[in-house]
Amino acid sequence: MRAFMDRYVQFVQAKRGMVAALRAGSASGRITTRERITAALAVLLEAGARDGSLRSDVCAEDIGVKLFGIVLGGPAVADGDARRTARLLDLLMDALRPRD
Repeated sequence: MRAFMDRYVQFVQAKRGMVAALRAGSASGRITTRERITAALAVLLEAGARDGSLRSDVCAEDIGVKLFGIVLGGPAVADGDARRTARLLDLLMDALRPRD
């Protein structure tokens, strides 16, 4: 899951105009990219829930909202602040780990 998130952030950074395009698409109701990312997250979440590395009580849509928030909502990705982006993704991953 974390590797997927890292690659998604790298993809967004490589496509500098993608942040603006995702914001515009989200605002207009065209969310096909979001749907594809959510579907990929669902596959990873189900696999992680099966092997016990991820919580089973979280839905892919919620993870997508958090991931898109990191990518679209703050300056970390847009400014290329790799340490801050990594810290935000670490926080998200901590929230996805099973509770003891």
